Amino acid sequence: MVDLKRIISVIQIESVRLREAQFRSAVQPSEIADAITVTTSRKTEVVQKPTADQTLRIETAFTMEVRSAGEDEELQAEIRGTFELSYEIPDDETFSSEELEAFGEVNAVFNAWPYWRELVQASLARMSMPPLTVPVFRVAPPDTDEAEDDGNE
Repeated sequence: MVDLKRIISVIQIESVRLREAQFRSAVQPSEIADAITVTTSRKTEVVQKPTADQTLRIETAFTMEVRSAGEDEELQAEIRGTFELSYEIPDDETFSSEELEAFGEVNAVFNAWPYWRELVQASLARMSMPPLTVPVFRVAPPDTDEAEDDGNE
């Protein structure tokens, strides 16, 4: 397990940008199921390791599927969003690939999470779907190896 204390203490976020998004409403508003299930997933990747300019770029992609509850599990809506996060690392600091990837899995997701929550809320409203609040992002206790959100991954 990687100790993130040093990288967290020196790195500074520069920007968060929505790089790609896709939304799909699969039913008419009158056909929306009374009971739904929601599944989410995410993938995080270091896309640019720090070079001479000491900029670290991380992409985190989120997916959410809303389906009717029950046997048929008909797709109601789907939302995908990829966020690019840029971080500045001080000139006198270097980190291993393992440290950068661990930082991305926890901190980059944590930094992108409010943007993801807003994207879901606004997109569902524009599709005339019932509101859905994405839960807060929670980091797993130190005795586990993974960060978790709502447990539906």
